[in-house]
Amino acid sequence: MECSRMINREDLGDGTHPLLFFLGDGDEKHPRANSLLVGEILIDAGITPSVMQEISKEHTINKILLSHWHEDHVSGVRCFPGAQVECHVLDKHPIISFNDMVELYGQEILHDDFLTYMKYYHLQESTIEKTFTGGEIKHASTGQQVKIIHAPGHSAGHSCFHVIPNDILFMIDTWVPGLGPWYGARDASISSYLETTRMLRSLDADRALLSHSNKILENDELNGLLDEIVRIIQDRNSRLMNGLKETMPMSLDAIRRKPVLPGDMASFEEPFNKSRTIAIRNHLAFLEETGKIISTPRGFLLT
Repeated sequence: MECSRMINREDLGDGTHPLLFFLGDGDEKHPRANSLLVGEILIDAGITPSVMQEISKEHTINKILLSHWHEDHVSGVRCFPGAQVECHVLDKHPIISFNDMVELYGQEILHDDFLTYMKYYHLQESTIEKTFTGGEIKHASTGQQVKIIHAPGHSAGHSCFHVIPNDILFMIDTWVPGLGPWYGARDASISSYLETTRMLRSLDADRALLSHSNKILENDELNGLLDEIVRIIQDRNSRLMNGLKETMPMSLDAIRRKPVLPGDMASFEEPFNKSRTIAIRNHLAFLEETGKIISTPRGFLLT
């Protein structure tokens, strides 16, 4: 068990409706993510286990809503043995099974190394008592409501949460600082990502939060960020297509060497290096879906 420590938090309540934003270690980077407490409902459980243990001492947590299956959002579930844990139905299996998580990360070859990585961060397979599909409303004893918003793209079941009446949208990993929009797992989808940006904009939330930033976004900043997500995806698509020809196929190996994705991905720990290739594959799948390119046994061509 880790030692007790000071909890880094922001009180976002309005005096009547309490709302606590718990920040992950240091600069909130992987593998620690922020959490939001609405009454007795905790959204995500990826902060340092020692911090989760302190939260469990200070607050009664009856329900945990997991935004998606990635390890930096689920690692602290074990610190709340009495809470009912829920997630989107599409993300249930990789949460309850490391083997399914390994498969979605495309790490079958590095299976043992991946599991060693998981154990290093004290990750355990979790039990999911209930699943949701999006649109459900969870009621807190404080009179607040948490509306579940299915927001796929980052993962198949990636979900955001709109807290009412505070009118705060927890956007989770719709934007990851340093990476921008990220879709480096096999269940990620760029077409879904773009649809999610349109849907989140329609909510017109007063403020927004992210899982890997301590910044509280005002409405205009939220809309600007959604615009930036679309711009970045379009720019990455353009850079990926640059150099492709109509008659001479380009191999996946050549394409993934293109400067399409953030350079700091190269510094990721070994089990996650493959996420860069998967992200490129997701771009190629999107471009093929939209009729911009075609795949051949020898590589990819412009249409």
